[in-house]
Amino acid sequence: MNFKMKVMEIIQNKNWSELATKYDWLADMHNVPQDNIHHAEGDVAIHTQMVLHELINLKEYQDLDVIAKEIIWTAALLHDVEKRSTTIMEEKWQYIVTESCKKRCINSKANFVYGV
Repeated sequence: MNFKMKVMEIIQNKNWSELATKYDWLADMHNVPQDNIHHAEGDVAIHTQMVLHELINLKEYQDLDVIAKEIIWTAALLHDVEKRSTTIMEEKWQYIVTESCKKRCINSKANFVYGV
């Protein structure tokens, strides 16, 4: 499946459960815990679903044109996707490694565009 087809599939079907069965990078979010100080809601999947829920309820989001909505929704979906490969645990806390932002951007593109 090429990039355009993947984007169209995600845009047309925003059902988390269905997308998680098709895309490992999304399903993996369920296995990534977050620290209790900044993200007491639980794992990355819960956090991301909460972000998406809040986003679609924002008046500013609702007032956007269709293309802008899809771009922002997709960005919100992907904003923490690579925490799965950059999160490490130390005692009771977890830390995101220093180079995680760069790695997350590179890996996100590779996963989403090329399916690796």
